[in-house]
Amino acid sequence: LRRKRSAAGARALSRRISNPYLEHTPSQIYGENSSCAGRALRNIIIVQAADLIKDRVNLKGFYRRSCVGSELVDWLLEHCPFVQCRSMAIGVWQLLLDMGIMLSVDQNLYFQDTYVFYQFSSDECSYLYCEFEREEEWQNGVKLLLQLVPLLPARAGICELSHQKIEDSEESSDEILVRLTSAVQRELAAVIALKARKSAIEQEEENGDKHVIRTEAGGVPDSQAGVMCK
Repeated sequence: LRRKRSAAGARALSRRISNPYLEHTPSQIYGENSSCAGRALRNIIIVQAADLIKDRVNLKGFYRRSCVGSELVDWLLEHCPFVQCRSMAIGVWQLLLDMGIMLSVDQNLYFQDTYVFYQFSSDECSYLYCEFEREEEWQNGVKLLLQLVPLLPARAGICELSHQKIEDSEESSDEILVRLTSAVQRELAAVIALKARKSAIEQEEENGDKHVIRTEAGGVPDSQAGVMCK
């Protein structure tokens, strides 16, 4: 009897601590409408902001059709006036990351408003009709996603900055140029490192081939060796 009770208690505890994110699809967790809204935002980025999606490289490797986290935040703030601060934009992209619509190349679970790379998935909406698929409706999808973004008090305070403080916090042209130059330098350094690594591998292979040829040449018997003159 005690064993039965303990087994039943263990099952009940397992149900209480089960992780819904592992047991349910994103559509079941957030709702199909929210998933449609996320895919609509992804599609509009692909169509209207194709310049943000490009092949990129860093010290870890080469990544095709990738976006930069901070550039995605900048784009959303520019095209959605109702997204009032960076923390709100980060929350929207975090939802797309949670839904599997966007993937981190570093497999990070949290969206970062920095120079890190993200890739979009290629899955499409399973609904025959999606209310956000039209070009003029995608912003309504962003508004729906914002309702799911839990603005923490620390983040909410950022949105309450006065207009003067926002102006004071804006980057100057020189600061923007420095940031962009730094990003280009990082990519250039990564390319140089990859080329150097490839060159070193090719050099090792070439040296190995020469060693094999030299060894084989040394092992060929001389046709004149050992012949005695009569």
